[in-house]
Amino acid sequence: MTGSETELLGVLQKDMTIYGRSAQELSERWRAGPRRSSYDGGTYEVSREPRRTSRNGHRRDLADEASRVTIHSFAAPFPLAMIAPRPPRRSVLFMPASNVRALQKARQLPADAVIFDLEDAVAPDAKAQAREQACAHVRDGGYGSREVLVRINRLDTAWGHEDLAAVAAVPVAGVVLPKVDHAGPAEECVQRLRALGSQAPVWPMIESPAGVLQVEAIAATSGLGALVMGTNDLLKDLGAIDHGDRRALLYALSRTVAAARAFGLGVLDGVTPSFDDLDALRQVCLQGRELGFDGKTLIHPRQIEPANAAFGPSADEVARARQWVAAWEAAGPAPGVIAVEGEMIEALHIEQARRVLALARTLALPH
Repeated sequence: MTGSETELLGVLQKDMTIYGRSAQELSERWRAGPRRSSYDGGTYEVSREPRRTSRNGHRRDLADEASRVTIHSFAAPFPLAMIAPRPPRRSVLFMPASNVRALQKARQLPADAVIFDLEDAVAPDAKAQAREQACAHVRDGGYGSREVLVRINRLDTAWGHEDLAAVAAVPVAGVVLPKVDHAGPAEECVQRLRALGSQAPVWPMIESPAGVLQVEAIAATSGLGALVMGTNDLLKDLGAIDHGDRRALLYALSRTVAAARAFGLGVLDGVTPSFDDLDALRQVCLQGRELGFDGKTLIHPRQIEPANAAFGPSADEVARARQWVAAWEAAGPAPGVIAVEGEMIEALHIEQARRVLALARTLALPH
């Protein structure tokens, strides 16, 4: 097998459509039409189809290639080395870019990612200086394995375009775009970034009822990296009351997770304003993980540890994943179904188990 085929196999599932750069690589390899290949006793077929249009009429460009690539009837065991999870995003800390000390402190914090904020956390008369400080710290680096992003102001504000131009010139891991109500702002942001020479992905924030109702069209935009919930603004716009169980938000949270997964994006839960009640925060984090979020956006360093614990694999989860994978591999190539301690285990469970083990290895946890 070629290197590109081997790399891709780690993220394939049966009847799965792969979007983005991997699809572009495959479309270049199989321009002549469907091909079949085999791997560890399994087979997959690759075919190319014309680009499609989403329901609202916005074209889905699929990372600028003119096709999508569909994997048919794939069945093979997935070696652990081929699993390619997203970077850990258990804890993603917002930090006001107007606070130099905070930007420096972020280099030592155990957060998986940091977002330098030019929007809500910065007063209008401080935005220009905050922009310069954020870009200088991104340029200087020193943040280790942490993803460093910048939340810009909306492009229809007095600061948005200058924010975008400045951020496009530094090596950010992504651009967080606030208050995205429909696909248009996300598409514009991506297009302007590319015109400025930046390949940084855009992370739209879903913060309004309109954004929730348009989240599928937003997620279909090419050039995104993740969706981010803005639960405080959403609660306000809904006129809802949160008693701690977030009952009023469950529809919006679940719909956003589903849209993100449908288009292969990461997805982050919204912030919790209180940073003193860590027990309540743990419960919210656990709820977010149960709903399918990758992690949680945070507003205070005290919130990092509870988020890391909730969204990372526990020792029991790692042990169970290791047991499942060992039993599966001992059963021979492509066993179909096995039983482990009275539980039926299929290929989909093994894929999940291998992702748990891969995440544990990334986080340097015992695995």
